[in-house]
Amino acid sequence: MNKNKNVFIILNYNGIDNTISCIDSIRNLSVDADIIVVDNCSTNSDYENLCAKVVDVLLIQTDYNRGYAGGMNVGLLKAIELKYEWAVIINNDTQLENDIIDKVRKCSLFNEDVSFVNVKVSYFEPNNLIYCAGSKISIFKICGVARYRLLSNEKHGLESQFLNSLEGSCIFIRLETFKKLGLFREKYFMYFEDVDYVRTIPKKYKILYCAEAKIFHHAGAGQNIIDYSNLYNYYYTRNRIVYACEFNIFYGIYSVLLSLFISGYKILKIGVSVNLEFFQKKKKIFSILKGFRDGLFHFFNYRKVEEPSPPDLERLKHTKL
Repeated sequence: MNKNKNVFIILNYNGIDNTISCIDSIRNLSVDADIIVVDNCSTNSDYENLCAKVVDVLLIQTDYNRGYAGGMNVGLLKAIELKYEWAVIINNDTQLENDIIDKVRKCSLFNEDVSFVNVKVSYFEPNNLIYCAGSKISIFKICGVARYRLLSNEKHGLESQFLNSLEGSCIFIRLETFKKLGLFREKYFMYFEDVDYVRTIPKKYKILYCAEAKIFHHAGAGQNIIDYSNLYNYYYTRNRIVYACEFNIFYGIYSVLLSLFISGYKILKIGVSVNLEFFQKKKKIFSILKGFRDGLFHFFNYRKVEEPSPPDLERLKHTKL
């Protein structure tokens, strides 16, 4: 067993520059760690370029773009197969402080009951502001809410504590627990897979926020409504309804009404923005409307969002660099 080593799992999709930068950041850690890169069937030559440019990495290419949840499932299944005790799933547009592993291990609340750890995530620019200090589930907003987003690093998120939710940009995962609980649900594709996964976690498996351990995140989805990417707008809008429907019909109805209000508010903000060109506004508004439409289709069982087949590691391309 690779008991004393962490393995970092990075998902790449047409983002080789960010991925290589993230790999370099892991190389500079004060503690040795292994790296698995999952190329999520990039549409360019990223897989071949990664083979040529990186060393001491296990590179896996998926059979199709499985989304964030599916790509990370591939890496986590491989880490379990290789008998690691802990894996760290991390966004490729992040940079780590070099003592992050030491800080997590030495956290005063860290114990054998802890199965998941979130760290403090700051924006690259401005780097004095928090992207998230762990997450909490909001029943009323039907989502995970990043704690202290856009507030000062120096004043907020300073205390390690146990939380009731996960934030997916960087999660330390005890693989023995993950093996028992099962995979992330791939039907979400991206966004909400972490919030949904919390539903499967019994209380005996603790989720720890470690305030001392830090990373920096480019936050590719954007920092506000005007900046949010079209992919974010679509999947976040759709998946809020899909997630709520997992509970009962009444929560599903509430999610539709809430999404209608939120979508209308976002469309209004985008429509009056002076920072966006007409075609940018059109694409953003269309992505929100499409997400709301597909959420409604799922709610009414017209075209449900189905769970795909789990990944078969033996069929995927592996390259040990």
